[in-house]
Amino acid sequence: MAAAGTGDDDSAVWEEYTTDDGQTYYYNTRTEESVWDKPAALQKSSASRTASGPHPTGTAAWETYYADDGTPYYYNPTTDTTTWDRPSELDPAPHQPIDNTTLERADRLRVAGEDGRSISAALYTASYDAAVPTFASASEAEDGFRRMLERVGVSSETSWVQCMVACVREPVWRALPDTRTRKRVFDSFVADDRAASIRGQRDRIAKLKRDFNAMLQRHAHHIDIHTTWQDIRHRVDGEVPFKAAVDEEERLALFDGYIDDLRERTAAKEKEDVETAAAELRVYLRGSRFTARTTWREAQSRLLKERPPAMLRLWEIDRVRVLREFEDFVLQQERRQLAAERRTNLLRRKQIREARLQVKERLYTLRDEGTITYGTTFKHIRHHLQALPSYDDALAAETSSPLDYFWDIRDSLDAQLKAYKQSVYEYLSSASAEVSPETTYDEFTALLSNFSEMRDMPSPALRAIHDRLVSKARRREEDARFERLSQLSSDFRALLRDLSIPSTASWAETCTRPDIVSSSAYAAFDLDADRQAAFDKYIRRLKEKRIDRDRYRPPPARSAADNDVSQQLDPRHLKRPRTDHPQYKSDDTVARRQGYSGRRRGEYDAGIEHDVVLDYGG
Repeated sequence: MAAAGTGDDDSAVWEEYTTDDGQTYYYNTRTEESVWDKPAALQKSSASRTASGPHPTGTAAWETYYADDGTPYYYNPTTDTTTWDRPSELDPAPHQPIDNTTLERADRLRVAGEDGRSISAALYTASYDAAVPTFASASEAEDGFRRMLERVGVSSETSWVQCMVACVREPVWRALPDTRTRKRVFDSFVADDRAASIRGQRDRIAKLKRDFNAMLQRHAHHIDIHTTWQDIRHRVDGEVPFKAAVDEEERLALFDGYIDDLRERTAAKEKEDVETAAAELRVYLRGSRFTARTTWREAQSRLLKERPPAMLRLWEIDRVRVLREFEDFVLQQERRQLAAERRTNLLRRKQIREARLQVKERLYTLRDEGTITYGTTFKHIRHHLQALPSYDDALAAETSSPLDYFWDIRDSLDAQLKAYKQSVYEYLSSASAEVSPETTYDEFTALLSNFSEMRDMPSPALRAIHDRLVSKARRREEDARFERLSQLSSDFRALLRDLSIPSTASWAETCTRPDIVSSSAYAAFDLDADRQAAFDKYIRRLKEKRIDRDRYRPPPARSAADNDVSQQLDPRHLKRPRTDHPQYKSDDTVARRQGYSGRRRGEYDAGIEHDVVLDYGG
């Protein structure tokens, strides 16, 4: 950002700054104010400096250039602006003072008069007596002046001074009012002539290039992209296009241009051949047996063995391109395979989704028909679902199966039944009514005749509640009978213990004893089979107690002879057996399987095997 201080009292407080994008703003150091518009104090100071001395004109910032076709354009390096229109700064405005310094110097040019004396060009023009042609308008006068410049031979190389020397005696010279107008028309004529010259030069070069290329084309069998100018020069040095070139440098430039075009055509032809061969190879690969899993080693060996023409043409041009084409083919096959799998999976998911919907609709239909009701199991309705064509697809679902949908319906029915049962239980409890095992469904509905909510309950729900209540009543009776029978059996077994009935007694003997038959414990049974069951349990317990006593009975006292034998068979006095003997391993395995914890197998001494049984009284 640039800053510049100004002069005078009022303008000294203002400073000029420039932003990063080139915009100018002004800052007041006294009031700390920033504005975009130039303050009046600075404008007044600038006007005073302009009036006090010379300053650069706007024409110094513009530069004139010419395009390839000779059209002039203008560039301003200060503002970095380019335009085709002639800037107004290059032409002085009518209200601006005319700078006659240069023109006066040109008018003071000395020329020879009629009498041979040297006089100024302005004086010669004023004293020339030839009739000045008249024109209807200023534009026609300028056109006549341009024709005069063309007739005299003014060109783009002619300077203004040379033009004045050559044209000052022409009557048309005085047809224009002043020297400034003549200079402007002269500059315009020179610019047009320069553009025409450039266009003519371009046309000449274009024609020469066409002729030169045609000449080289006639010798194309001797020229390739590696040919140099020295290799072909001696073959074309006598032809007209060769001589039409200005110099050797121009011929070399034309030859280099031809070689560049030849290289481009050759590269384009090679690229076209490669693309054609690659397209043929792609067609061959699509029709071959190659898959996405085929490796390049397998493909290369098969291609070299089969040697298809499409592959051979590309193989001779670019072997790496063959590999790239095969890789692209494999990628395309993989994409096609993935796309096919994706379509198959989408179709399969759609089939499963539709099958699930059909199964759900069928289950809802069975529920509405009453086939699925309270207490229905899946095996009762499975045959209805298996009749659906889409049942197998529904079984393949990863989320919910037909069984899950069935239990969803059952759960909703069970929740509804639970609410119905609660209402019925509360009503029966309030009405002091009770359901017995012999209560029929009609009797049950008669009990609920005054129950207002029964009208809203479906018949299957009422029947399920009745079955549940009857079942509970039967269980209560069975539990009561079991408790009574258990108590009777306990009393009868106590009677048998008091009478000391042995374990060897039979039921036929016991049931005939008067003391037993006349007892209340015997007469309390309703069935003789219950009495016999209680007796059998009593006898079984006696036998179990005797077995337990025999099992834990201490061993009898030993005699002196037994002590001698046991001392001889003491394991500490026996030789350590060979546990690695096969017979020991086999016998020990059998012993462990048979559960003989006190038996030691495989006693081996001097090649003789012994079976030793140690009885520790266990």
